Amino acid sequence: MIKIAVISPENSLPFIKKGIRETDKYCVEYFIYEKLEETLDIYKKNFHKFDVFLTSGELGKKFLEGKLKKIIKPIYYLEIKREELYETFFKVLKNNPNLDFSKVYIDFINKENKDFYFKNIFDGKEPLIADFIIEDPKIYEKILHNHFVLHEKNRIQLSITRFSNLTEKLEKKDIPFIFLFPSEDNIKDTIEYMISEIKIAGLDDKKIVVGKIKHFDTDKNYKSILEKHIKNSIIYELGNEIEIIMIKGDFTDFTENLSGKVFSAIGTITVGWGCGDNISEARLNAEKAYEKSEAYGEEVSYFLEKGKFTALKGLRKKDVRDFGIYEKLRKLNISKTLFETLLKIYEKNIWITAEELSGYIGLSRRTASRILIKLEENCLADMTLEEGVIGRPAKKYKLNF
Repeated sequence: MIKIAVISPENSLPFIKKGIRETDKYCVEYFIYEKLEETLDIYKKNFHKFDVFLTSGELGKKFLEGKLKKIIKPIYYLEIKREELYETFFKVLKNNPNLDFSKVYIDFINKENKDFYFKNIFDGKEPLIADFIIEDPKIYEKILHNHFVLHEKNRIQLSITRFSNLTEKLEKKDIPFIFLFPSEDNIKDTIEYMISEIKIAGLDDKKIVVGKIKHFDTDKNYKSILEKHIKNSIIYELGNEIEIIMIKGDFTDFTENLSGKVFSAIGTITVGWGCGDNISEARLNAEKAYEKSEAYGEEVSYFLEKGKFTALKGLRKKDVRDFGIYEKLRKLNISKTLFETLLKIYEKNIWITAEELSGYIGLSRRTASRILIKLEENCLADMTLEEGVIGRPAKKYKLNF
């Protein structure tokens, strides 16, 4: 069963709980904070108890990612869909057809996500947007101050806020506002997507990785150097060959945080890494990876899994490109398995719908749609509407890694 920690201001909890129905797939524990910096303590004290963390909004996620030196357990957030914002605009215009949108202040839209939310809907007079630094611990106070000042100077007629802990203060000042929160369906979709990602990553992390080092200087005690730096591993030395065995999750930590330190201590050597569902497959892949690494000399270290080589350090343009793409997607909590599928689609240079992507990855259309929207939000995909169709046109995406 997957354990989910939800981090949220108290006022947001009722909205979140409406969209979360615990099943035999997952269980949830809720953590309340008043000040943004409290989220850091919550994460540090509880990361070992949970598989994944969910913040009530983007602000909490980005604050944690900016403060944490290492993201040990993945962090997701509940985001406002474009459709939800557009629905709010429609309701506002229905009640006030003459509203000037340049006199509306939206506190969860900034320069980074403005193009995503405002794309092709405003011609000239856009709403006012926020200007803040995520890492600022007083960010809530500053956003609230913006609401007050803009209202007092008659620069706005309406505020749209995403932050539940500001609503009471806005009410006290008699500032007209709309509180916008992700819908129940949106929250359910986020939970489904999270669980799918965690399951895929969990299966991936339990695979076995073997490292092969051959023909090294026997005057150096390589085994003791490796044992000092590489934890949770088994290291064998047979003549002029060393074998390192670990699970993939530990290997990922090693390559991200320690590999440079370890191999600078050892010196220039040739290494091949192989991954497999069992030790035999991992050893065979490590042998092949070593041969490829040796062919390119000490400048390159290769990793082989499912017939695909990845350059962990190297100069070949395609390998460096693929590894760079993987690093971008990894920051979005995209699993290695999903990365490989997306890379194939990218190389075909085609437009694809959520329905088509769901067929590729074997997940629901909603999950596929969330993946494509996330890529577009981070400027890794372009979106257009399918032309020449009867009824509601489908969204099509092209990956632009």
